[in-house]
Amino acid sequence: MGTEMDTISQAQRERLFYIEFRLRFFGIINRQDMELRFEIRPAAATRDFRLYKTIAPGNLVYDPYSKAYVRSANFTPCFDLSCDQALTGLCAGLGDDAVVRAPAAVSADSPFRYHLPDVDILAAFSRAIYQGKPVSMQYLSVSTGCSERTIVPHALVDSGVRWHVRGYDRNNHRFSDFVLNRVQSVTQLAAVADTHEVQVADEQWNLHVLLELVPHPALRHPEVIEAEYGMKDGVARLQVRSAMAGYLMRLWDVDCGAGSTVNSNPSHLLALNNREHLSNVASLVLAPNWNQTEALTTGNIHG
Repeated sequence: MGTEMDTISQAQRERLFYIEFRLRFFGIINRQDMELRFEIRPAAATRDFRLYKTIAPGNLVYDPYSKAYVRSANFTPCFDLSCDQALTGLCAGLGDDAVVRAPAAVSADSPFRYHLPDVDILAAFSRAIYQGKPVSMQYLSVSTGCSERTIVPHALVDSGVRWHVRGYDRNNHRFSDFVLNRVQSVTQLAAVADTHEVQVADEQWNLHVLLELVPHPALRHPEVIEAEYGMKDGVARLQVRSAMAGYLMRLWDVDCGAGSTVNSNPSHLLALNNREHLSNVASLVLAPNWNQTEALTTGNIHG
């Protein structure tokens, strides 16, 4: 492919990359997708598909029923793509520098990130989510070891430490989060998801709750934390998905105990101020000092 790519303009290379990205992560792309993304005419989009098919003839098949190109069973990527690029493209849109990364304008760094998931595992789940299909997977669980699970995935979830896929677990008849790094293999199924398995039926995902955070009572200078978190009247109020609340509290190390005191862990800078109104938030079982008795009633959010 290298020789052929040398004769192609950068603009067209980016369009070919976009075709492959859509095929790899969504499983389908049509001419209108290209026209809207790059503001090109139909004839130009047709030429791009023809060129990509010349370069990678085994990667796509035209489906006359949907009037779109679909990912073939023998798909092999032509472009190198890191998991960071894939996640950014999926969560924030595919930028113009997707093929050739532009140098950073300023020096930047971040703390060590948990091992990122396999990009092909990510792509398989992304296609299933986009197409609304269930999948069968080999999954490693700390409680049951390796087992086959059938789920209907509907969202990717970043806990701040690692990536999960959220969906309906047909084995346990509930919505759960699954760690992507624990998935050994995944196969998309042809069946259609039932109405009780799709995102609109996931109450914890669709419910938004108010979290009230205050400086931890153990701090000698709470005004510092008030300024750092932009608190008003000593309280930071956050609206978050119920399914994400526990991850946020864990990431920020918020003391969610029933009685936060000056004897608490000194690493806690924040305390949860309205826990009495959050008993229906299942994900708070992950939060620091959340009552373990309550965890038994709210359920396990992990598969």
